[in-house]
Order: sequence, then structure tokens, then C-alpha cells
Amino acid sequence: MGVLDYNPRTYLSGHLKLMGAVLKRAVLDYVLYYGHKDPSRADIGQDARDWLFEDYSGPCYVFSFEEVCSALQVSTSTVRQYANGIDKAHLSKLLRGGTAYHVDLEQEGSNGYEIF
Repeated sequence: MGVLDYNPRTYLSGHLKLMGAVLKRAVLDYVLYYGHKDPSRADIGQDARDWLFEDYSGPCYVFSFEEVCSALQVSTSTVRQYANGIDKAHLSKLLRGGTAYHVDLEQEGSNGYEIF
């Protein structure tokens, strides 16, 4: 099972499906647009990067990166490692809706949910 094998028709409840979709979109926006030459796309990429990689120490809110990963029982470090390591072939496959990348979900903090 891969961290990035998210399928909204699987066994997740509604709020977890939404959290999985938010997480997937953030990874895609980061990979596609961070450092992009178009300023509006670069802004999207920067926002995604900030959400994924900055440690948030303020009041907890339900859609912080840490809370989303916690609710999905996926390690934050696993998602960050994936986002930094995805290559163009895997990205293309993910954009087409396929399994893009396999990450060992036996790592600490993972429960086996397929998110991407």
C-alpha cells in the first residue's frame, strides 16, 4: 500500500477523505509549482511548501499539516520525504489518477491508509 494511493471511494469516512484530498493537493501544488517562473503559480507552490514543511507552533487547528497527518495516521516525515523525492514519472502517474509511489507504511505513525 502506498502513501500516495489515495482513492476517495475507499474505506475512509467523509472528513478523512477531505483531509486526504487536501494533503494530496498540497503535495501536488508543491511539486508542480514551487519555484515556478509564473508568479501566481509560484505563490501556490510557496503556500503548499509552507503548509507542508514549516513547523507550526501556534494554536492547533483541524486542517494544519500535523493534524491532517495525525487524523490519517500517516507520518509527517513520510509525506515530507515523498514530496521531496517524487520524480516526473511518478508525478505524471499521480496526475492521471494512478498509484504514483510506494512508501512503506510500516513506519512509525502509519496505519495503512492509502492517501496518495
